[in-house]
This record gives sequence, structure tokens and C-alpha cells, in this order.
Amino acid sequence: MSITELTRKLSVLIRLSVADKQFAWLEKAMVYRIGRENNLTEEEISALIQLPMPIRTPETADVQQKLSYLSDCIELMKADHKIRESEVIFIRSIAMRLGFRKGIVDFLVENGKTDLTPNPQFQGIAEFIP
Repeated sequence: MSITELTRKLSVLIRLSVADKQFAWLEKAMVYRIGRENNLTEEEISALIQLPMPIRTPETADVQQKLSYLSDCIELMKADHKIRESEVIFIRSIAMRLGFRKGIVDFLVENGKTDLTPNPQFQGIAEFIP
């Protein structure tokens, strides 16, 4: 993942984290973990938290990458063990921007799916993928 793709992804996760007007410590910890795993410094992550990039979805991503992106959003939403309507609405808008059909977020949340990267072919998801 390029640094631009990483900062875009983290920016989406940061904006999702504050969609409910709270930035829970578990959500913040996940943002820092992802940043560190991708060789960003604490200072770079802190600066991104203070001023996240505008939301742009990866235009050149394949379906697997888009599922991974969506999976990260859902995982972050569940990080504080509370699912808020504002967060679901935000993730729905991300899913639509990624080209998924309406209902994928609700399907994934209702079925407890967050880790889509190893095997996106589980029962029922195909109807939401273009």
C-alpha cells in the first residue's frame, strides 16, 4: 500500500471514528496500530488525526481491496463495542462510493462479518458485489 493510499484509508477511519462525536480510545488505538504496522511515525499519525485528508475512495482498487477497506471500517465501528447509527450511515456512504450495492453494510453487521480479506466468498455476500 502506498503512503497516499494508507493516509487516505486512515483518514476515512478517523472520520468514521468521530462520526458519533466521540473518538473512543479503542478506535484511536486501532488507527495508531494500523499506522505503525505500515511504518508511520507517532507524529505522522497524530498529525493525520488532527487534520485527516478529505474522503476519497481508491479508484483503482480491485474487489478484494475494496472489501478489505470496508472490513477495516466495520472493524473500527465495532472497536468500542457500540454500533451507532451515525457510524452505520457513514460506512454505508463509503460502501456506496466503493461500488457495493445497497445493503452490504447491514448484511455484514447483522452477520457479524468483519474479516473479509481471507475469503470474501462466504454465503450471501455475492449479491452485494458488482
